[in-house]
Amino acid sequence: MEIPLLNYIVIIFGLSIAVLYLCHRIRLPVIVGFFLTGILAGPHGLGLIKAVHEVEILAEIGIVLLLFTIRIEFSFKKLLEIKKSVLMGGSPYVAGKVIRTGEPIIVSDVSKEPDFYPEVDAKIGYGTRNMIEVPLKGC
Repeated sequence: MEIPLLNYIVIIFGLSIAVLYLCHRIRLPVIVGFFLTGILAGPHGLGLIKAVHEVEILAEIGIVLLLFTIRIEFSFKKLLEIKKSVLMGGSPYVAGKVIRTGEPIIVSDVSKEPDFYPEVDAKIGYGTRNMIEVPLKGC
């Protein structure tokens, strides 16, 4: 008995191993490798995955489990505390640069990024190591 969804999972894992190895060799963040894997495997890339809806459901379950595992919490109280820093600090910093230029930015080490605003991290007690900033066009 063949389980098509299991075949797709094996394809995704195999492709992700190759893409992540390549990203590691050229010193790109792991998250970029995962995005590239999704793009390549998806219906608009190489078209390796045909059961897109089923894979999307598994991806959403994976994200929920990941968030549960690393215990990310969204605190409305903390958001209100840093509201001024986020709103006032946006224009001259990384997000502002993305808005002004309309170009995405990949920051592999925020300690070397002159436009990174570390005060927000200090206020919420979180340490950002790398980030991807992408403009939303046509929204």
